[in-house]
Amino acid sequence: MFHNIRRLAASILLFVAPLVAVPALAVANSGYRTIQSVPAGGGVVKILEDARLTRALAGKMWGVAVDPEFVLGENDPAAQTFKTKPLLPAKLRQMGPGGKVLEDTVFATPLARIEMRRLGRAGAAIYLITTDDDVGFGSYSGRATELYAIHDRRLETLLATDETGNAQPIKLIDTLKSGWKIMDAKPTHTVIQQLLCRPNFKTSDDFELTYITYQFDGHTWRSAHRTAPGMWEDDEDWPAASNFPHATGR
Repeated sequence: MFHNIRRLAASILLFVAPLVAVPALAVANSGYRTIQSVPAGGGVVKILEDARLTRALAGKMWGVAVDPEFVLGENDPAAQTFKTKPLLPAKLRQMGPGGKVLEDTVFATPLARIEMRRLGRAGAAIYLITTDDDVGFGSYSGRATELYAIHDRRLETLLATDETGNAQPIKLIDTLKSGWKIMDAKPTHTVIQQLLCRPNFKTSDDFELTYITYQFDGHTWRSAHRTAPGMWEDDEDWPAASNFPHATGR
């Protein structure tokens, strides 16, 4: 059902929820609860969400819509509290070895998740932080994942150098017309593929595909992309590896 609704609004552009770092003391603690906690830099990193969000409700909303009323139905008594007081934005909290709050990062959406993976450099954890801005329809709202690593005991955005020599954050988009996959995860050879399907504004009706490769060679993260005519949605098979460029530097 949701795919059908999404297709009706294919013109909606993706909004990637930005991360806004603020001093820890400037963010009120009331109204939040910790939903995830992972070790990082001798301390911990936590995801905090609105305390009114139960795990069951958050699970129903994830990947569907960030509006509880959309999931519960406007006549559901459980939805009434969110009509008068919208959900608080999710937060990322970094805490030092002694339990001191180092920094709170406020997201633009109420839902977020963190996953610790072994990608890239041997012995170094990579943190995948995902925010969900799905509105329940449209081709370009959904989840955005950014990669982070520990530097000086704090999370730092992971950058990949593109074909022009510019270093950009690694952002992975997952929507009706966007997807990504980790293809290899060796310490000396990590490959992530991202596929984006977007309207070709140079023509009237056509779409174009952007194939992006993020690659770690044991020392550096690099990226490469190419664009070609085409159409793709997330219920289709993943394109052959030959469609994606090699990210081997200039």
